[in-house]
Amino acid sequence: RGLSCREIRGNRVRTQSRPSAHSYDEAFRSWNVANNKKYIDSLNQNILPSESEYLQPYMRYNEYIMTGLRTMWGVNTDQIVLIGNQFNDYFLSHISREIEKGMVCCTDNHFILTQEGKHFADRVAVNLFYED
Repeated sequence: RGLSCREIRGNRVRTQSRPSAHSYDEAFRSWNVANNKKYIDSLNQNILPSESEYLQPYMRYNEYIMTGLRTMWGVNTDQIVLIGNQFNDYFLSHISREIEKGMVCCTDNHFILTQEGKHFADRVAVNLFYED
């Protein structure tokens, strides 16, 4: 059974529905404007309603850690080296604690969350973040 218009409107009000999609391409992070009217008006004018920011290398590292941990492929140290050797050194010096706690396992330079680690993905990522 589909939802009636009234149910959809009520659900939208309860969830404060807004357009929100984020994108990450290693050098830039972008997101849609969070205003339905502006979003629709822009699309009607063939304008992609988004904002973006350039990511400094430490931000690229953090973004990779945050998103990579949530994938089935995990975090690959070969990819971290492409961001910078200092980030790979930092990662390797901090990941051992997460492995010892049983949050992460490693196979062929791929660091993947364990079943237990999946419950604490945000905490694991924060523990691995680099602060500039």
